Amino acid sequence: MTTSDSIVIIPTYNEKENIEKIIRAVFGLEKKFDILIIDDGSPDGTAAIVKQLMAQEFKDRLSLVERKGKLGLGTAYIAGFKWALERDYDYIFEMDADFSHDPNDLPRLYSACHDEGYDVAIGSRYVSGVNVVNWPMGRVLMSYFASKYVRLITGFPIHDTTAGFKCYKRRVLQTIELDKIRFKGYGFQIEMKFTAWRIGFKIKEVPVIFVNRKEGESKMSGGIFGEAFFGVMRLRWDGWTRKYPRITLAILFSLILNAASAQVQDTLRVLAIGNSFSEDAVEQYLWDMGQEAGINLIIGNAYRGGWSLMSHWKDARLRASDTEYRKVTDGERINLGKHTLRDIITDEPWDVITLQQVSQDAGRIDSYEPGLSLMIGYVRALALVDTVKLGFHQTWAYSQDAEHSGFANYNRDQMLMYSCITAAVDKTMRYHQGDLSFYIPSGTAIQNARTTLLTRHSTDEQTVNRQLTRDGYHLNYTIGRYIVACTWFEMLTGRSSVGLKSRPKDLIPELAIIAQKAAHAAVLSPMSVTPL
Repeated sequence: MTTSDSIVIIPTYNEKENIEKIIRAVFGLEKKFDILIIDDGSPDGTAAIVKQLMAQEFKDRLSLVERKGKLGLGTAYIAGFKWALERDYDYIFEMDADFSHDPNDLPRLYSACHDEGYDVAIGSRYVSGVNVVNWPMGRVLMSYFASKYVRLITGFPIHDTTAGFKCYKRRVLQTIELDKIRFKGYGFQIEMKFTAWRIGFKIKEVPVIFVNRKEGESKMSGGIFGEAFFGVMRLRWDGWTRKYPRITLAILFSLILNAASAQVQDTLRVLAIGNSFSEDAVEQYLWDMGQEAGINLIIGNAYRGGWSLMSHWKDARLRASDTEYRKVTDGERINLGKHTLRDIITDEPWDVITLQQVSQDAGRIDSYEPGLSLMIGYVRALALVDTVKLGFHQTWAYSQDAEHSGFANYNRDQMLMYSCITAAVDKTMRYHQGDLSFYIPSGTAIQNARTTLLTRHSTDEQTVNRQLTRDGYHLNYTIGRYIVACTWFEMLTGRSSVGLKSRPKDLIPELAIIAQKAAHAAVLSPMSVTPL
């Protein structure tokens, strides 16, 4: 039985001068934290001090894991993470034993995750200048420029990439494949943050002051620094090639169901703010898939044909009552007429709200701003629940023979348009990594189907491409819309669509399986076409 929702993991090796002091400092805070000590066989008796405190004063709040020999900082934290997850802690902290991390900053990291909704909070030395006390200048420069180096090589938008003072929400450590974390020393700190960022978790840097240890000996060595330095190139390679776990809304959904006591237990509310492309995606087959999976979906579509991000923002700013509010409830599609975006956003306690760019501009990254940033701020300000998750809908390229005037933006080349869309969405997700929790790779799912299995059902590639649309850009009413609905289903539930029985009545089972596989492959590899 845990006594708190939070646990602080402190790895130790020869910390007898500090260990009792740091434990008492943490337990002296107004906010209640439990502590787990991971000791690597300290010959100075660190573990014995902890055992004495456990027996005499802190039986329920202090725990100890003893390991044989120095096995590395990373493996110590991995062992601690698994221990904490098994005991259902919601907030899991990393902290050093030597007071270089001020225990008084623990509540600030907790607040960033618990109150502000971030997934990872980093006690950052460099987010607001250089906040380091009593370090030799060489050490300061080494640490500071190491973080600069990591940012340069990886594109990782964090100022203090080597920081070891952090709070993780439980779901972050559940999602990261902990056994695949390779580094053991300070490279571990970089790899954990990088992996969380690549998956799509929201990260906040909380400014702290780092004070060099006054007692005991530093554990930094040239080997530890070398691992971190040279490991960054491997992380960069992984960023290109590794398939990181996705934040599917399966985890978000379970959290929403547990946290939102005011909502129906088995209901997920999803609002798309878009145009005819969101109509193709969510209004037809998605609700039936949810029913088959045992999930009651309430689906909203804030629809204006041909509307861009900036156009939606102008409507919002002017409070224009020109947006069609379409809703799917209990399997029934209803058009509730024209409303303001404010009315639509505040009509339900939406769990998920998605945005998208108008199709002809979806591959033009310069067209996204400032509309996207303005809409993100507007939606967050009006959302009725703090736990709302914002996502982005990646739309699809036109058929090769499409006559849409916007196709000229891509030299009337379908693969060029697709490549531009994926690049624009990737850059957008990186830029808004603290705002957008996920994206739905509908465009990749459509392209998977166009360029792989469906070509076996026709000798005319243009016919195949047009087969997925009804006019060269809007999806056709059967397989086209079904592919995208399968993609949304997987991202919202975390379940594979392959094998679903619900499908359009005019779609033969063979093509339904192709659609499901195209969607599943897109979720696994959202930025590139996958041979099926």
